[in-house]
Amino acid sequence: MKSKPKVSLPEGETDPNLLYNAVGRAIHAWEAMEEAFARLFAAFTGLPEQPDALMEYGSDNRRFVDRMAAIRAAGERYFCLKPSQENEAILQDLLTAAADLSIKRHRIAHGHITMWTEFQLPEAKGPFEVTGQILYRWGAPWYSTGTLRTNPVGVNASTIETDQKAFENLHNRIFKFTSELQS
Repeated sequence: MKSKPKVSLPEGETDPNLLYNAVGRAIHAWEAMEEAFARLFAAFTGLPEQPDALMEYGSDNRRFVDRMAAIRAAGERYFCLKPSQENEAILQDLLTAAADLSIKRHRIAHGHITMWTEFQLPEAKGPFEVTGQILYRWGAPWYSTGTLRTNPVGVNASTIETDQKAFENLHNRIFKFTSELQS
């Protein structure tokens, strides 16, 4: 009789605080990236880079898709006055990257700790001892696995840190682009 291949859960954490820390850093990186987009919006529209000047941008565009649409429209107006197909392509690339990363942010922001135990059962028949280890992961609540397009088991801190680095990279690209437009 063929033995079944061992199926294992994704890596998890023995300390849930590793997940909480990774989530906090990832959300922070996302928000910094959003602020870089606000700065770009200010550059396109001539607004001063002051919190009160950008409050209207945030109030008028409460959802991520609305903020991205506002930036796209501001960019179109800007490039009518200062044409640059190269810069228009960069803007499109930045907006596409943000849209692609938004589902990762959504999964992190709307996730929670999941606990799963993997038991090692001996192959020998007869009396045996079962051992297991609870591992923590960051996953979607059961009711939202469809909308978040993910599984309920979740991911480990390292996976979230990878997303954080992607958010930081996009922030840096937006910041550089905005700085170059203003120079």
